[in-house]
Parts: sequence; C-alpha cells; structure tokens
Amino acid sequence: MIRQKPADRKAARIRIGLLGRFALLAFALLAGVAGLAYWAVNDFSERQSAHFTARLAQERADSVAALAAEILSADPLGAERAGQQAAARFPDGAGMIASPGGEILAAWGSSQALLDGANAQAPILFGDLVLGEVRLAQQYEGASGFSSAESLRIVAQMAAVLALAMALIGLLVRHVTGPIRRLTQFAEQLSPQTLASRIMIRTGDELETLADSVNDMVGRLGESMRRVQQLAFIDAMTGLPNQERLRHDIDAAIDRRREDGGNCGLAIISFDRLARTVETLGRTGGDELIMALAQRLNDAVSSADANVRILESREHPAVLAKISESEFAVLLPSLGEESDFERFVQLIVAPFGRPFEHRETRVTLGCNVGAACLPRDAAEADLGLRHCRMALTAARNASQPMRFFTPSLDRAAIERLTLEREMRVAIEANQFRAHFQPKVCLRTGRIIGAEALARWNRPDGISVGPVRFIPLAEEAGMIGPIAEAVLRDACWKAAGWLREGLDMSVAVNVSAIQLGDDRFPALVRRLLDQSGLRPESLELEITESVAMDDPERAMRMVGPLRELGVRFAIDDFGTGHSSLAALTRLPFDVLKIDQSFVRCLSTDKQSVSIIETILALAVSLNFESVAEGVETELEAEFLRRRGCPVAQGYHYGKPMPPLEFLATLRAAEERRAQRIAL
Repeated sequence: MIRQKPADRKAARIRIGLLGRFALLAFALLAGVAGLAYWAVNDFSERQSAHFTARLAQERADSVAALAAEILSADPLGAERAGQQAAARFPDGAGMIASPGGEILAAWGSSQALLDGANAQAPILFGDLVLGEVRLAQQYEGASGFSSAESLRIVAQMAAVLALAMALIGLLVRHVTGPIRRLTQFAEQLSPQTLASRIMIRTGDELETLADSVNDMVGRLGESMRRVQQLAFIDAMTGLPNQERLRHDIDAAIDRRREDGGNCGLAIISFDRLARTVETLGRTGGDELIMALAQRLNDAVSSADANVRILESREHPAVLAKISESEFAVLLPSLGEESDFERFVQLIVAPFGRPFEHRETRVTLGCNVGAACLPRDAAEADLGLRHCRMALTAARNASQPMRFFTPSLDRAAIERLTLEREMRVAIEANQFRAHFQPKVCLRTGRIIGAEALARWNRPDGISVGPVRFIPLAEEAGMIGPIAEAVLRDACWKAAGWLREGLDMSVAVNVSAIQLGDDRFPALVRRLLDQSGLRPESLELEITESVAMDDPERAMRMVGPLRELGVRFAIDDFGTGHSSLAALTRLPFDVLKIDQSFVRCLSTDKQSVSIIETILALAVSLNFESVAEGVETELEAEFLRRRGCPVAQGYHYGKPMPPLEFLATLRAAEERRAQRIAL
C-alpha cells in the first residue's frame, strides 16, 4: 500500500473541501433559481391558457351566431337546424341558442357544461334586428388550451435551466480566471525594480499553491539578479569595483561636478612586471600577491583621501577599482586644485617602494600613473579613461612616475592613428624599402659590406626614418611585413651588385616577431632562391635582448640557416644581459658593439673598458667585431688600435638609397684602384 506524504494529504483535503463547498453552492443556486423559474413559468402559462381559451371560445360563438342568423332570417323556426349544424361544425363543444327573451330554442353537447355556465356569448343579428343569442360552454377548449400551456411551461423551464447553467459557468470561470488574471498582471509588471514585491492569493486550492511558487521563484530571481550584478560590477578576486562599475561612478561624479562647477580626479596606476611576476609565482602565489597589492593600495587610498580631502572624504570617499590584470584606477569624486590631486597620487604610490614579502621572497613592483581632471579633460567616463591611458603611456615613454593629461597628448594620439593608417596603406603599396649604410674595414678602409636599414619612401618624396615608424609598427603588429619587405629588397639589391662584380655582404635586422615565427627560415631560403643571392653574402642581425630572451628558440631558428651558409650577428651587444654560457652555445658569427659605447669614448672611461672587453671576448670566442656609430676619425683610430676589424657610422656614410650607395661604392673602388696604381 502506498502511503501519501503529509503535503499530498493536505492538498487532497483542500481539493475535497473545495469541491464540497462548490457543489453545495451550486445545488443551492440551482434549487432557488429552478423554483423561481417554475413559479413564474406556471403562472404565465395559466394566464396565457385562459386568454387563449377565451379568445377561441368567443371566435366560435361569433361563428355560430353568424350561422344561426343566416338560418333564422330565412326560417324563424330553424333554431333547431342551426344548433345541429353548430354541433356538426364544433363537435368537441357544447352550446345553445336562446330567443331574445331567454327561451332555449336549441342545445347541443353536454348539458352539464351548459349548467356550469357559458364563457362565450354572441348575439344573433339580422341587420339591426336581434333574433336571439348564442351561448357556448367551456368543455371543448380544455385539451387545446392545456397543450399550449404545457408547451410554454416546458420551453420556459428549459430556458431557466440554461440560464442557470450559464450563470454557474460564469461564476466558475470568474472564480478560476480571477486569480489567474492577477497572476498574469503580476508577472507582466515584474522588473528589476519590483523583484521585492509579492502576490497574495488565498483560495485554498492549487492557485494559492501556484501563487506561493511564483513568490518563491521571484525571490530566487531577485537573489540571482543581485549575484549577477555583483559579478558584473565587482572584481571576483579582490572584491574591488571593476571597470564597468567605475564607469558608472565616474559619470555620476561628473554630473555632480557640472552642477557645482568643480572637477574630480581620475588616475590609472599600472604596476610594472606585475603580469610576469604573477605568472612566475604560479596561480596561488600570484593570487596572493594581487590580493596583498590590492589591500595595500586600498589602505593607501583611504589614508591619502583622509589627508588631502579632510571633509569631502566622508561624504564622497575615493573609489578604488581594478580595471585590468595589472592596472588599478582611483576616482577622487571632488577636487580642489590639481596640486591636491598630485599630492594624493604621490601618497598612494609611496608605500610601493617597500617590497612585498611572499613566501620568503621579496617582490618589488614599480608603477606609473596617468591622471586627468574631469570634466575639464573629458566629459564622460570612457573618454576620461582613454585620456588617463594616454597620460600613462606618456609617463612610461618618458620614464616618469606620473603624468597628467594635456591636449597635446590627444593630438599626438590622433597623429599616431593617422600614421598607423598611412603605414598600413604603405605596406600594401610596397613603400617600405632598404637604405644601405657602408661597413668599412678599419685596416684597409675598403667598403666590404652594408647594413640594410628600413626607410619609408612616401609618394610625396619624403623618406621617413625608422625612429618614427618602427616603435609604432611593433606596437601595432606591422613590424613583420615591414621587416620582410626590407629583407626582400636587400636580397635583390645585393644579388644585383654581385652580378655586377661587386662582392660584398649585406646585413639585415631581424625582429622578435620574425624570430618567433616558425616559417622564418623557409622565408629566408625562398628569398635567397628568388633573388639569386649567395647565403654567405647575407648576414642577419638579432638584438642581444631578443637572442637572450629565449636562447633555445634562437638556436632552433638560427641553426638551419647557418648550416645553409647565412651569417648571424648579435646586435647592440653590451646593452642586454648575455651570459657567457649562452654566448658559447649560440651559433653566431659577429658581435656588434652598441653605438652608445662608441659615442662616449672621449668622455667616459668605462666605455673604453667595455669596448676593450667586448673586443677581447670576441677574439676568444672567434667572433668578428663590428663597431656601430663611428662618427669621427679619433673614434675610428681608437678602434683600429684596439684591433676592431670593421666599423660603420656617419664617419663613413649615412644610410643611402641603393643607387647612391652603388655610386659611393664605385667611387671608393676607383680611388682604391688609383692608389694601388700609384
């Protein structure tokens, strides 16, 4: 036997009670309406039957009187014959013909009916002469009258039952649809602002249970909405507002400042090496570091706010938000002077000169700050954040801890966007070409090679140097196509010189993006095959920082090409962090001394020692040395005496277009030939 749960038994009792009450109410209504309808219909039927009978009897009396008048006018003694014809015409009735004095002349039908009294009379007239009177009794109309009344009664009763049924159906529909209508209206009016409201339905049936379920659902929906809003506006790790929430706070602060004519402060704080440090520490350690960083920053913001804005900090405190992996933002809702904001930011970043203690490891994080005053510098949140990031980028580029937004930064950003758009068009139009700077043998003075340097040859005839477009190309992801265009141009030009009998090598810089592309070795082989340049005549230069960043990858990329005969050089040597172990393993051929050491030969004794050390290291590792940035004969003489074999710089020639370089090369060869002849 299956036992019902208490909740099921309670629901069953509710349904039984509801059905019993409904049945009792329906029975009472049915009995009352049926009784009232029966009385009304019965009375109506009786009155209609009497009226119908009387009218029918009168019509028959008039008909018999007309018949008797016709007979008696011709035969005064024909009353008996008139009665017989009346009896034959109306066999279901009873009546008599009397003289004007009341004497019965003829009679037919039941005598008892005549004794009970006639209910229809009609005079027998012949013109103005009264010949007698016709009297008809009630007996003959009973059957017909009863049938009509009964029919009306049945019809009326059916109508009453139908009306009662319609009324009961209407009541039932109203009883059922009323709560449903309320539930529907409640559901239609639900919104994020009305999730706290509830609907009350007390019908004691399933509709009440449904209403309770709807209330529970709305309650859970409201809780879910609160959780979704929290996830949408709060950083899950630190519990700080995120960038979306910060936008709302910035717009609200700007609206308040418009009313009082003041400004508010917005600053973005970017921590150097935070992303890499977090990756090094692992997931758990990185999360702990970020939480410690957020807590220290939050404490610093509260303390600085209380010191700079003594009164305003209570009503509208500063807002700290985490807006990216390594960036936080601070909103100062009200601001007196820009100097106050600068002091506020200085107080915030001051505690970060102290390292973090993490699992017996000391982590120091430097930071840069970009700031703006709103609505002076921006009328809405997104523009304010963009201007702060412009100032942050300017601070990084200038190695400054803090930078405020100025309109010139916006103009510079527009110029960068314009330049980027023009560069993309220039790549498609093959406007990036190679210019060549001579590489000279210090012992003989002969041009033995050239370094290919990127130039942007614009359609207006202006040649744009790499200082202007290389940083933007690296940032915008265009350095790869530009470097490939320069490499292609250099290979074709060097192959052409070789075919003219000018045997010299050409050096081309390799970007970090190219070195990270597994297709780079195949690209170099394809360009060598297409141009016809010998692999031994091509030298690829890789900066020290790029080579040392991932020595294993550098060896994988360099090895196959070096086996082919291509030479490799470490560019800007001395500015990176090379290890002797890495240098001995890397298959390189040339060390290029960075020009910063050469230019300081006359003013910095340490530069002399560094250059001598690099030259000695190159000899011990069997590397060729090339000094960059040679601009004077004194510098060239110093390098010559120290045994540096090759140099390049403005002392020997600036980067030139191919035709100019070829003319310079030929002129140098002619002068050399003349010297040999003498």
